Amino acid sequence: MRHEPILLALLLFVPGLVAGLVWPSFPAGTVYFEFDKPNGSVSAFDKNETLTLTNYENQSVTTGLNVTVTGISGVTVTSVTSILVPKSDSEKVILTFHADSSMAKGEYSGTLVVSGDKIGTTGSTSHPITVEIEHPPATINATWNPASAGNVKAGSNFSYTLTVSEVMGYKSASGVNVSLFDLGPIENLSYNGTLGDFGPLTSKDINVKFNILERGLEPGTYSITPIIRSASVINANADELNYNIPSPVMKVTPLEIDFEKITFETGKDSKTVVVNISETGGYTPIEGLNIILVEGEEGWITPSDVDYIPAGNSESYGFGIFLPSDASLGLKNWNFKLYTPYTAEYVRASVIVSFPGTDEAISSLENISNVTESPQRRALIQDTISLLETSKDKTQLRKIAMVMSVYSGTRTFLSNIDIATNKEGRMVEAGDAIIRAKAALNKMEIGDQNLQDAELKLYSNKIVSQAREIWDSEARSTLSALEENAENEKDSNYKLTALYYNRISDIYVILDEPAKAEEYSLKQSDIEKLYHDSLLEASTLAGEAEEGLEFARVKTFSPGENTYIVLNPFSYDFVSGNYDASIDKYEKAEALYRRAGEESDADLLQDKLVEITRQKNNIFRIFLAYGSLLGLVFLWFVGRVFWGLQNYTRDEMDGHGGDVLTGEESKR
Repeated sequence: MRHEPILLALLLFVPGLVAGLVWPSFPAGTVYFEFDKPNGSVSAFDKNETLTLTNYENQSVTTGLNVTVTGISGVTVTSVTSILVPKSDSEKVILTFHADSSMAKGEYSGTLVVSGDKIGTTGSTSHPITVEIEHPPATINATWNPASAGNVKAGSNFSYTLTVSEVMGYKSASGVNVSLFDLGPIENLSYNGTLGDFGPLTSKDINVKFNILERGLEPGTYSITPIIRSASVINANADELNYNIPSPVMKVTPLEIDFEKITFETGKDSKTVVVNISETGGYTPIEGLNIILVEGEEGWITPSDVDYIPAGNSESYGFGIFLPSDASLGLKNWNFKLYTPYTAEYVRASVIVSFPGTDEAISSLENISNVTESPQRRALIQDTISLLETSKDKTQLRKIAMVMSVYSGTRTFLSNIDIATNKEGRMVEAGDAIIRAKAALNKMEIGDQNLQDAELKLYSNKIVSQAREIWDSEARSTLSALEENAENEKDSNYKLTALYYNRISDIYVILDEPAKAEEYSLKQSDIEKLYHDSLLEASTLAGEAEEGLEFARVKTFSPGENTYIVLNPFSYDFVSGNYDASIDKYEKAEALYRRAGEESDADLLQDKLVEITRQKNNIFRIFLAYGSLLGLVFLWFVGRVFWGLQNYTRDEMDGHGGDVLTGEESKR
């Protein structure tokens, strides 16, 4: 190689001396192998590098080519066996190096020998080469058996094997640990993820057990994901165990409920039909089932509460109908929607409200009369009975319908007047009853107005007249009681007072006194504003109180739940002051809630006040004991110092007690 410049010069300036040669070069110098396949899976690893052949002549050169690696056991190289290099140009040759897969990690030095009939002046050139073998870190894989759980049933138990393996076969891993995450709706998870050290191609199994929750499931696909950690550097690959919570499948039978006929007589004014609700999918229970009325009159049908239907099971629920006292005759229809976030069904219901038998209606009124003390109402009942007795001889359907309108209105009227009369402690209900009684009176008036039969009209006129007198008297009495209660409660219960004002205004509207109705409507608006303002202020005060407590607790130590200790004596005043301020704000918030009429919120704050006051007193008692202890320690320390000084002074005095001065010393 030292003579190459001279040879090149001769080649350039004395072209006749040497002709048709190429000169190899190997720019890479180092061949890097990364063993990226499992040990034993391949016999050798390959790596391509480039050999450059340069022709400095003014003519093309074709040369044979043989490339070998010497000095490195286990590494070979292959390439093309001949190549044409154009004149005054270079040609790149791809060399494929092969490293035996059994070679150890490390750096190897050797020689790349390039030979051929036109290679250099000697037919061969040598180039230093370094081969670097790199083994991958331990690679830990985790796989499940079986690989997927598929659809799972609520409450079911599962046991799976998680196989953890080192799969590359070159290096070991120490302190391997497996944790499971992203679990989804499972409980009672049991496994041991501490696996210790892994040698190359080592495999260990983890038994994983868990239960699917029985309740609170949300349909969807979930995964249990292993996370692999090690004290050494590793590559980790873990498969997820996927499982699916299917949506529940609901079946309702029957979808058509026929209550047949009901009438206004006791025992015949209500019915119950049983509906069967089934979960037919077999995997996920029906939970949180809501039943809402989509179509039809409210207040007639009451479904049973539906809480939970296990997967694959059925439950029976009652749909009960009760005839309202102000109901009209004829066919009634309803449509209900039964739904969860994941499934829905519709159930239709129907009933015919029919005329009661006249004798049954009379018997019903007589029963009411027997428990009625008011002479006016007893007279009203008697006249209605007379109306029914007289109608027995009538055959025209319209006349009978109008008589029954008066009768059903009378029953509803009497029922609501009875509620209004017994209004002690139930003033809002009494106000509502007066309003409903007026609606029943309107029904009686419609029946009376449409009765053309003079004999029947005689009774219906009297019935309506008596009912008006009773209603007017009771309405005035209820108004007076509502106004009195509103006056008494206006400064102590805004919510209840607003309800009183609302009923008063509505009754004045019925009495056709618009000025009074407007007056109490305005009062209702004013008291509702006070109600909302009180709630807002109470909420703000409660929030500030809680914030003050949090600030105070930062300066304390908590050895247990709801127990706080002040360790720094200089922080006690801050903590105590914040507790006092928070207690004051909670007390004000409680008073505001009570004034607003929100007793439940006030009671919650009252309970909180008891707890906070207990905490404050405990802080004081513990601090007092703690301070006393610190004081005793301080006194002990002062005593020790004082006693030590006394001993020191005494020792000093004792040390000079025997000194004697000689004559010479005294002269000094």
